Amino acid sequence: MIWSKPIGILEYTLIGIFLLFYLMYFIRMILVSSKVKSNMRRSFYKFFLRSAYFGAFIIAFLGPSFGDTKKEIKTTRKDIFFVLDVSASMNSNDVLPSRIEKAQKELSNVADRLNSARIGLITFSSDANLLCPLTYDKDAFKMFLQSITKRQVGGTSNISSGMQLAMEKLSATKTKIHDVGKFVILISDGENFGADPDKLLKLFKQNKISLLTVGIGTSSGGTIPETYGPKKDKEGQEIITSLRSSELKKLASTTGGSYFETNDNRNDLNYLSERINQIEGVTTGYQKVDATANKYFYFLLFGLFLILLDVLITVKTISL
Repeated sequence: MIWSKPIGILEYTLIGIFLLFYLMYFIRMILVSSKVKSNMRRSFYKFFLRSAYFGAFIIAFLGPSFGDTKKEIKTTRKDIFFVLDVSASMNSNDVLPSRIEKAQKELSNVADRLNSARIGLITFSSDANLLCPLTYDKDAFKMFLQSITKRQVGGTSNISSGMQLAMEKLSATKTKIHDVGKFVILISDGENFGADPDKLLKLFKQNKISLLTVGIGTSSGGTIPETYGPKKDKEGQEIITSLRSSELKKLASTTGGSYFETNDNRNDLNYLSERINQIEGVTTGYQKVDATANKYFYFLLFGLFLILLDVLITVKTISL
């Protein structure tokens, strides 16, 4: 028999109160019977009856489960690559404390909310790098995510390089069903100085990989901090980098995905994790597990039946 909860302080307290009150009841009955010279033996029947239904209620409260039934369950998996922009514009502080630090914080929260998923991390600027391979270890993923420092953020943005590497890694993963369960989540401010990703988007659709995009930044934008002040163009003017949400929305819609946005006034990433969790993962197999059902109601009904007997059956302890 398996219990849904162990005997704890509450149960021991209830048992102690029951025994204390019944002891007081017996002492009273003994004193009364000694004065009237009555037989107390019949009172023990009531004690055993009441102890039985009290014990039945305690067992019901503990939630007993038993049985040898087997249940077949489906094991599923989702493979998710976060593709994070680490180009120079991600150092902009139009989102506090900066776009890259905001992205690190929010992606760490998203990882915690994902169920039955292998997650990996790819970073890109002009080139892409695999920072964390697919893993179920969320702590390892977050360690790699937090290892990105401001000094490592720089260069121009080539979105295609990050998407290409993510697609190659996901396509190399062999599963029985390829229809669902493979995701690329692109986190960027939308700036792209690399190749046009149109060809890549067709390959995403062929490989049935879902592309979700996350825009980080604001439409008003901000400067790009450097060692000696904001970054400037050839004319000496400060460069303003702003969120190009239209580019990211176009990428997502082309593959049937969705666009999300995060900044100081808006955070869609809660909906992102909910969306992924609602989509069924890749079926990787079936397994049989022992399934036991909580049978507390048997003991509850038995206890109620004994209470009914206790009410209906009277015991005469004093003879006149």
